[in-house]
Amino acid sequence: VDLGVCEPDEVWLIRKALYGFNTSPSYWAIYRDQVLEELAWEDNNVAYHLIQTKERNLWRIVEKETQVVRGLLLVYVDDLLVMGDAVARPGLLKCIQSRWKTSTPETVDDQGWVRFCGYELKSHEGGLLLGQPSYLGELLQRHNIVDKKTVPLPKDAVPPPEVEEGVTAEEIKKAQGIVGEWPFAVGLTCPMPSA
Repeated sequence: VDLGVCEPDEVWLIRKALYGFNTSPSYWAIYRDQVLEELAWEDNNVAYHLIQTKERNLWRIVEKETQVVRGLLLVYVDDLLVMGDAVARPGLLKCIQSRWKTSTPETVDDQGWVRFCGYELKSHEGGLLLGQPSYLGELLQRHNIVDKKTVPLPKDAVPPPEVEEGVTAEEIKKAQGIVGEWPFAVGLTCPMPSA
């Protein structure tokens, strides 16, 4: 009404998810899951489909006839991470792209990081590295940290903090931000505990 799009006595019925509405993520998830449940494709005379797990955002890529699991699909809103063998993965990607317009799929390899939901993935020695190197770089830049030092931090090295009176809300917010960025905001490299 304020923008002059409609009159005060007009009522609009929204039939699809509309960006910005608080119900849109829920409606999108229902629609997305219905589409994923119906997906079926064939590759080299083998039929595949998806089966949703109890963890609603995780789907199995399954051979229809044998029920052998050939991979996994991880879903977060409209971000998809497909993990699977070289036969099942490309077929699923083609099937998804036939239903929705997508960005160009990225492949996780050992050459560079691939971002998924704020994390970054990279192949390493037959396994998978999970990290946040871009975020850490931003933190280092934000706090003007150019040198690095490795400093061991014994458990008893930091005494309990003293309670200060008269701390402002702004000071508390700044402290919370620094704590959330720890240990990178102060320029330390902490050794990882051995497993």
